[in-house]
Amino acid sequence: GNADLADWAASVDADNRAIRLGLGVFADAGNAAALAQQFALVGAVTEEPVTVDGRPATRLTLTRLKPGATKQDAFDLARELGLTDAILY
Repeated sequence: GNADLADWAASVDADNRAIRLGLGVFADAGNAAALAQQFALVGAVTEEPVTVDGRPATRLTLTRLKPGATKQDAFDLARELGLTDAILY
């Protein structure tokens, strides 16, 4: 019935919201935090501490889109923010 259809639609939507969009590695924690906040508009951002040339840095990855957000929305935001090296995994 309709409940089955709603469950199926929700599961398909959930599958479509999974994403791995690498936003980059940032040496400045403030920049990383600000960027993560910008991308919170379209989805969930994972912040991973990494080391680059012996210095601490943060790798940001968009991992899940919000309901209604699309991969294109994420790419458009990346371009708007000047992230020309954003990588979809």
